[in-house]
Amino acid sequence: MRIGKLLPVLVLLFLLSGSLYAGTVVVPAPFETTEGSSSQFSSMTSAERTLQFVYDSTQLGGLTAGTMISGMAFRLDSAFPAWPSGPRTWSSYNIQLSKSLNDPGALSSTFANNIGADVVTVRSGSLTLSALSFSAGGAPNDFGPVITFTTSYLYTGGDLLITIRHTGNGVDAGSVDAVTNTAGLYQGLGASSFGATTAEPTLVSNVPVVQLTTVSVPEPSTLLTLVAGMSLFGVLRSRRD
Repeated sequence: MRIGKLLPVLVLLFLLSGSLYAGTVVVPAPFETTEGSSSQFSSMTSAERTLQFVYDSTQLGGLTAGTMISGMAFRLDSAFPAWPSGPRTWSSYNIQLSKSLNDPGALSSTFANNIGADVVTVRSGSLTLSALSFSAGGAPNDFGPVITFTTSYLYTGGDLLITIRHTGNGVDAGSVDAVTNTAGLYQGLGASSFGATTAEPTLVSNVPVVQLTTVSVPEPSTLLTLVAGMSLFGVLRSRRD
C-alpha cells in the first residue's frame, strides 16, 4: 500500500494514542498505599445524602492541569467486611466536579457557595453495585468498582471539589476509607437529604480516599507538530508526483 493511502490511518492512530493516556490518581495522595485515619458511611449509605468534599491542590498527586477525569472509586475501611452482601441500587447517584471557591477548612455551609463556575455534572441517574464488589482483608483495601462518568471533567488546576447527591440504597451502608478534616488539606460537609442546600454541622467530618480515573489530553504543540509534518509531507509529495 502506498504511503499516501496509509497516511490518514497513521494520523488517526496517532491522535487516538495521544489522547488516551489513561491512568488513575488517588486523593489525598499521601494515602495511596496507606490506610486513612477514619471511616465514613455517607458516601455509600442506605439513606439519602448531599455531600461535598474538597481536596487541596497539594493533595492531588499526579493530577495535572489538562487532565480529564472520567470516573472515581471508593475503597472499604480495613475494619469492614466485604460488601455488599447482595446487589445495592441507588435510584439517583449524582456527582458534580468543579474547582472550589473556598479553601479546605473554610467551606461555606451553603453548598452552592463552594461550587466553581467550571462545574460539570459528570453523572446522574441510578447506580447499582453487584454483590461483594468491595473487597476486604487489606490495609488499605483495593479500590472497589469504578463509578464511570457519562461526561468527563477537565481539570485545569486548583482545589478539587466533589459534590454528591444520592437517594440511598434503602438497605445498608458500606464504610469507606476516609481521612479526618484538616484545614488547608481537605474538608467534607454533608446533609441528610438529597436536595439539601446547607450542611448539617456534625453529619460529616472527613473526606473519603478516592481513586480518580484519568485521561491525559495531548499538548497543543504535539498536534501542531503533526499538522506541520502533514503539510510538509503534502508539499514534498506533490513535487514528487
